[in-house]
Amino acid sequence: MSSVAEPQTPVSLHINSENNRENFKTIRPTSLVTRQAKEHESALKEQMTGYKRMRRTHQKQLLQLEEKMSSDMVDLKAKLDKEYELCIQTNAKELERLLQKRQVETEKKNKQDMMEEKKERKLLTQLHDSDLKSFQSKQRKDYKHFRDQKKRELDGRSRREIEEQLRKHKETLLQQQQQEEFALVQKQKEKLERELRKLKGRLLLDRHAKQQDQIREEIRKRRDAIEMEQYMALRHHDNIRVLEESQLEQIQDLRTQQMEKQFSTELANQEEYNEKSKNEQQKRHASETKQHPKNLRAKEQDIKKQLRDTIKTQEKQYKVLAQQILQTTSRDQQKIMLKRMKDEQRRKIAILAEEYGHRAQEMQHTQSRRLTASQQRECEEKEDKLKKEMDQLNAYQARTRQQLQTQHSRERADLQERIDIRRKKLEERIDQDTKQLQQMKETTIHDFLSKQKHELVRFDEETLSQGIRNLSIEEIHNQSYGNTHPSTVNGHSPKLPGGRASSRPHQEKRQQYFSP
Repeated sequence: MSSVAEPQTPVSLHINSENNRENFKTIRPTSLVTRQAKEHESALKEQMTGYKRMRRTHQKQLLQLEEKMSSDMVDLKAKLDKEYELCIQTNAKELERLLQKRQVETEKKNKQDMMEEKKERKLLTQLHDSDLKSFQSKQRKDYKHFRDQKKRELDGRSRREIEEQLRKHKETLLQQQQQEEFALVQKQKEKLERELRKLKGRLLLDRHAKQQDQIREEIRKRRDAIEMEQYMALRHHDNIRVLEESQLEQIQDLRTQQMEKQFSTELANQEEYNEKSKNEQQKRHASETKQHPKNLRAKEQDIKKQLRDTIKTQEKQYKVLAQQILQTTSRDQQKIMLKRMKDEQRRKIAILAEEYGHRAQEMQHTQSRRLTASQQRECEEKEDKLKKEMDQLNAYQARTRQQLQTQHSRERADLQERIDIRRKKLEERIDQDTKQLQQMKETTIHDFLSKQKHELVRFDEETLSQGIRNLSIEEIHNQSYGNTHPSTVNGHSPKLPGGRASSRPHQEKRQQYFSP
């Protein structure tokens, strides 16, 4: 049995050596391995080149889009600035035309007032001259009548007495007529001055009313201009906001499209790599399966060789043993002993052949199972590895998507914050402009009403200085306009200082008149 156990050692060594070569995998030629490595390296380089080219293309597209959007923003701002500047210039020109129109109307009104005053003076002078002539004619008639009557009364007296009485009576009549004529002339003069003063008062009130209309129109024009500019500024803000939001959306959409395109390429390359890797493994397994019978036959030959070597060893041992029997056994026993030894040898050889046959069959089954198990294990490992790589790629892409979404959300929040700050500053500027307009309105109205009040006070002072009584600006207003003129308050025109009513109600009414 020891002779049977000894030849088993090379078989065990051979099996272990095959296990060390990955369970009897086929040893590929070096040239094939080198060529496949170069092909794999070339494929990787091509993929990396494709990724770099894709990134450069994406960066170029982003840069072109950003340049286009920057140009669009510059053009829009230039257009809006030009429109806003044109609006300001148009409003300034309209206000200038309004002021020029007011100046022309004021000059025209002054000329009309002068003509009307001149006309009124001429009309009153003619009327007074006519009245004076009529009065003088009547005086002459009265003088003749009283003289004749006096003569009749003195009839029968001496001539000298008659002449003396007539002379005295004539002097008395002439003196009386002169006094009456002087009184008439003074009355006409006072009436002329009073009527002219009333006319000047009415013209002053008319001029004040006209000035109030002009000031109110100017204030309305300034307010409309400011409101138009504010409305345009708000509209321009909205136009820029819409363009900024649209441009940000375009940038983010392009980034998303580029990212998805890159992810699609990565997934396609990964799937291609997985498919290629599986195909290579299948080809290798098919080659191993195809090469497996040759390996088994080679191992069977090794086993047969071991069997032949063992048989040769036993034959040598048999010859040595037969020689010993021939030397130590009698001739009669030699034939029996040799025959018995030969039978024993055949029996051992048969047992040995049967044992090696079982060993060969077991080796075939073992190697087949090992190959199948090895290939199945490799398939599972390859599947797990590829699945893990695909999961890692999906996880990486998911993280990248989330990072891009976070970046886009932050960009939208930053843009909204900038828009809100710009809107707040614009609203603050609008409030400031509105306050300045209100302050300008109040200052203008206050200065204007103060000027008119001073003119009214000066008019009444001049009236008093001319000795005209009971002819205040209030009386002129009531006689000319009643209680409906805008410069009155509840039917009461303003009185002046010095025993007259306060001018504050008049001032309050004028301020109400200027209120929008």
